[in-house]
Amino acid sequence: GSQTWMDEATGYYSSHSNVLVMAPLPGPPAPDGRLLQLSSTPEPQTPHSHIFGEMSTRLFLLSRGRFRGAIGALAPLPPPALRNRIKALLEHNPSADLPEHLITRAMREHGLVRRDFLGSAPGMWSLHPPYRCADFYEKLPDLIARIEGGDIPDAQRGDHDVNGSLVDWSEAVALLAKNRWWRRLLSR
Repeated sequence: GSQTWMDEATGYYSSHSNVLVMAPLPGPPAPDGRLLQLSSTPEPQTPHSHIFGEMSTRLFLLSRGRFRGAIGALAPLPPPALRNRIKALLEHNPSADLPEHLITRAMREHGLVRRDFLGSAPGMWSLHPPYRCADFYEKLPDLIARIEGGDIPDAQRGDHDVNGSLVDWSEAVALLAKNRWWRRLLSR
């Protein structure tokens, strides 16, 4: 990974007051710089740099001082969708919307954005596993070795979620189909 990403991020952060949060590039960089599944505004002057109107709590850099000064305290609000309220009750979670949704709402109200970027070579990027099951954890050491060795399939480039070109998700998908929240509700 990059030894300069943090310095690059804090330098940009200090000169752009409309940026609330920053993060490494979501997914390994695609040759053309695009992101396959995320809607963003690419920064034309900086390759592999994107502006987003929403927050992601997966991985981010944040100035608490800027957050307090621009947004202040966040009030917990219930999820807007009834489905998510029912799911929270079923799973014994608080019936409050997710932090990333609350922060996104506040960012939009205050004209703030998120910036994700690769930075100077070798840059910094992240991957997100969409499933976490025993099979995934068993495969994780091999996955890490492949990534650290630069063995990234072209189909994974520009995609922030670990996809089927990198990991066989068939077991996780089968488990997920059996464990849908609404099935648990109907079986009560």
